[in-house]
Amino acid sequence: MRVLIIGASGFIGGHLYRILKDRSDLDVVGTCFSQRQEIAFVSLDAMDRQALSNVLKSVNPDVVLLVAGNKNVKECEADYEKAYRQNVLPLKNTIEIIAKERIKPNVIFFSSDYVFDGSKGLYADIDTPCPSTNYGKTKRIAEKLLLSSVLNGRVIRTSAVIGPGGVFWEWLRQVLRTPQECKMLSRVYFSPTSIDLLADAMIYLINNYNNVSGPVIHVTNGQRMSRFEFALMCQKLITKSPARIIQDEGTGGFPHDLSLRPSLIQQHLRVTTLEDYLRGIIND
Repeated sequence: MRVLIIGASGFIGGHLYRILKDRSDLDVVGTCFSQRQEIAFVSLDAMDRQALSNVLKSVNPDVVLLVAGNKNVKECEADYEKAYRQNVLPLKNTIEIIAKERIKPNVIFFSSDYVFDGSKGLYADIDTPCPSTNYGKTKRIAEKLLLSSVLNGRVIRTSAVIGPGGVFWEWLRQVLRTPQECKMLSRVYFSPTSIDLLADAMIYLINNYNNVSGPVIHVTNGQRMSRFEFALMCQKLITKSPARIIQDEGTGGFPHDLSLRPSLIQQHLRVTTLEDYLRGIIND
């Protein structure tokens, strides 16, 4: 089975590319926008409809993982039109091309917890989205495009994906190794998700696509915690951390509670606890 990962040079896409190639017998092809980290990557601007059409017809995938987009919430807030182009056009183009050409891949679109406003938290996959940010609004527009199309698409929502190379993760690891005070938000909640769990969920979904119920799937390790609590968990696991973690009761501009409830797909996975996953990577 051939899988095309659009956006394989990003943090999530890159990990999915490597893990799917290592842990499955899937034939995986990845695209990159500007940085060709892997010699095998296909250069692609997914906002360019003709370029995307050429790649889809050339690769002729059975499954498309659409990971490309702008995940920088501040940048999206500053420029809605740019956020729309980067987060909506790749999927819109994909839907239109598949409808026109003689290719019929299953399409898996990577959305976000930001499709919710954060007013209540522990959102289930059946809860009605109500985004409050430009990032969340453009992700929700893309979700609706896919779910209202004739494609047998799936929407993946996840939260704060953690793994080697992630910006937040690498920043926190560095801070915990230095003798300084570090303020962490204690009233902003999320559901940290290991990149390994996300990849395992994708392998299961790809191989059991028509047996997975529901078009919207939440993937998370299942723990609701504040950023302050997450930092304390990490500090407990790191070797001799000299940092002092201090509670910050502000919001930092983040929605109050974007925590997610995992979908039923995770009953079929061997889910490692978040703490065990962190223990395995924090001292690398």
